[in-house]
Amino acid sequence: MSLSEQLGGIGACLALAAALMVSPASAQGRADCDNYAREAVDQAQRNERLNCGYEGPRWSDNRQGHFAWCLISPRQAREENEARGDLLQKCERRSGRQERREERRDDRRSEQVGKRANCDTYSKIAEAQTNANQKYDCGYRGGEWSTDSRAHFGWCMVNKRDFMLDEMRYRAVELQKCFNKLGDFDEEGGDKGYRRRRF
Repeated sequence: MSLSEQLGGIGACLALAAALMVSPASAQGRADCDNYAREAVDQAQRNERLNCGYEGPRWSDNRQGHFAWCLISPRQAREENEARGDLLQKCERRSGRQERREERRDDRRSEQVGKRANCDTYSKIAEAQTNANQKYDCGYRGGEWSTDSRAHFGWCMVNKRDFMLDEMRYRAVELQKCFNKLGDFDEEGGDKGYRRRRF
């Protein structure tokens, strides 16, 4: 037999005994205890819904048991509901913080996926640019001209996107200067129907 069933049996006996002992003058007490028992069951159900994990007779969803206990200890009933209410508030705050932490973790995870995709593409472009520098003997030196794509990827992951774009543009401009010296130039009227929007 579960604790809830035991409480129900005990509660029914206590309720009957208390009802026999209670005079008509204490009808208000029975109404108060009915309200107490209703609220206690609501709180027990919230405990379940929120997965707070609180256990014991205090968190029983047996209304008769709560009602009978209240008839015997009416002064403590209000304190008991307040105690449950305080614990539920703590649980809700913990639950809210946990949800916010999970949301932030999900946001960071999705940001990381985007950042990695961006940096993967950046490192491949950087590798192509630095290979062109070597292949065409442009002679550029320094970290930005390293042929190690992993180094470019690592640099990108810890820097802002604007810095990454600046580095790609810088290498493109410098390479174009080198290609111009090799004889890369535009002839007059060379657009021949090109319709791409210019930025």
